[in-house]
Amino acid sequence: MSDPYGYSETQDGPQRDHRGPRQARAQRPGSLSEKDRNLGMWVHLVAIISAFTAFLGIVATLVIWLLNKDDSEFIDECGKESLNFQISILIYETVLAISMLLVITIPFAVIGLVIAWLVAIILPIMAGLKASDGKGYEYPFTIRMF
Repeated sequence: MSDPYGYSETQDGPQRDHRGPRQARAQRPGSLSEKDRNLGMWVHLVAIISAFTAFLGIVATLVIWLLNKDDSEFIDECGKESLNFQISILIYETVLAISMLLVITIPFAVIGLVIAWLVAIILPIMAGLKASDGKGYEYPFTIRMF
């Protein structure tokens, strides 16, 4: 028997599932409808828009999440994870852009911005592929706000 936080009871006593609470809750591929998997995928893939226009991707994700979060726990978790990631990337990029004001940090800030931009494109694709399989995805280095 498993609980929402990834603990399960075995003959050896309670065992911890090391995927993390969000991933453990969201990973129920057999019980998800195709609509849930598709919306979970799209809520991640529209985050790619944020790599080009910061707020449009957040707004698109927010609209999909708000309209569908009550229909499925999976969509709710995917939406929260995607929003947290996009807001985190926006914060990191803002800090890097501000650090460009100091002459000595310009090379590091430019490299950091390029890496953040690539991450903002690659990770949502990976998350979308996982969601289309009905699996949860936790973005690395994400500030959890939702």
